[in-house]
Parts: sequence; C-alpha cells; structure tokens
Amino acid sequence: HCSMFSKRSFNGRIESNKQVSSKHANAYYCERWEDMVDDVNRFFEWSIANRLNKIEWLLLGNYKWGNELDNRIRRFKQLTSLAHDYSLLIGLDVPIVNQQQHGYSMVDIRQPFYRQIKQMNETIDWIFKCNFDFITTESGLSEFTHPECD
Repeated sequence: HCSMFSKRSFNGRIESNKQVSSKHANAYYCERWEDMVDDVNRFFEWSIANRLNKIEWLLLGNYKWGNELDNRIRRFKQLTSLAHDYSLLIGLDVPIVNQQQHGYSMVDIRQPFYRQIKQMNETIDWIFKCNFDFITTESGLSEFTHPECD
C-alpha cells in the first residue's frame, strides 16, 4: 500500500433527467435513464479494475426538468447503492452559486441571505439522503470570478 495513492479518484458529470437524447447525422437517439444503469455498472467495474476507489460527479440541473426531486433521490440512491456494492466512495461536486452551463447550484443569489442559507441546508440534506459519501463545492459565480470577502 502506497500512501501516495490512498485515494485514486475520477471526476465526471451525471445527469438524472428522464432520458438522454441527441441527434447524430440523420438518426435520432433516445435512451431511457433506466437503460443506462448498466453503463454505470460497467463504469464502476472499470473503476475497480483500474484501482480507483473514489468517484465524484458534478451534479447537473436544468430548470426545464421541473421539480423532480423525489425522482432524482430515488435514482441517486440506486447509483450510490451500486457504487457501495463495489466498495467505492461516491460523492458530488455541488457549487454554492456557480452558474455554468447545466451545472446545479445550491442557492439562488437573488434571494435574501437567510433564504440562501436555508437553500444550502436543504440541498445538503437531500444529497446525503441519497447516501452519497461526501460533497465538494466551489465558490464564486463562475470559473472566471471569485467571491469577495467584504
């Protein structure tokens, strides 16, 4: 056991909307979320085969998905359970306010500060309700800015 490699991890993005669709050339491709779980299982097998023991996903969100929190919790519990079956640590990177593409953020900065604190606590609670092992986060409004201390 080499302490230099005690945690070997992978960072990626995960979507949990109803389906993934895309157009390739003249073909239309659509796959249900449930059909993609086998792909995640193969990814976890690959992770173990390549000596990874920690997976971190960047949580995505989209206002077009609506409020599907119960559905997301059910799906994330399925994925975290699968990861734990492989003895993998599984976590999420959830920015506090960073707005980038379809990234999910904990708070709406247009809300009063007390409401932002409540949103942050609620987000952390539902993430751990999904049985994730850890949360990482980012500060700043984008990848090009940083928070002010004033």
